[in-house]
Amino acid sequence: MKVGAILIVPGPLLDFVRTDELYFDAVFWKPINRNVVCLFEAGDTAIETVKLSDEEIKTKVLRESDDIFDGKASKHFVQYYVQNWSQKPYIQAAYSYNYDDFWDDMEVLQRSVDSRIYFAGEQLIKSGFDFSSVHGAALSRRKVAQQMIGASRNR
Repeated sequence: MKVGAILIVPGPLLDFVRTDELYFDAVFWKPINRNVVCLFEAGDTAIETVKLSDEEIKTKVLRESDDIFDGKASKHFVQYYVQNWSQKPYIQAAYSYNYDDFWDDMEVLQRSVDSRIYFAGEQLIKSGFDFSSVHGAALSRRKVAQQMIGASRNR
């Protein structure tokens, strides 16, 4: 089965990404004879796209894909799935947005609240390529777990 997944990131992913679209095959180098064409958007382009309905996003992606693949995208299209995290009430975005005072806020979130409430996430890792990544989120989770274990031993 061929399925297109669309990930939309309102705001810049990192400072060097302002507006851009990235199409990629999500099953590239996988042991499967299928293709899943995905669109990753960030920045101003994504800010406009998140306002569209899923059907409008599908139309946009097919139009752009037809331009890239000489009209063959629509001809071979099977189905689609839009994963618009900006529309999810408890998520509202896909990656951290580097706004004024961002790092100050992240430092506050890295501290526990009375050693009882802890925060973890991709935005709470400041080291190199770990920031704003899945593995950065995992590293943040590990760091918080270690803090929680340490706090429980000190009680």
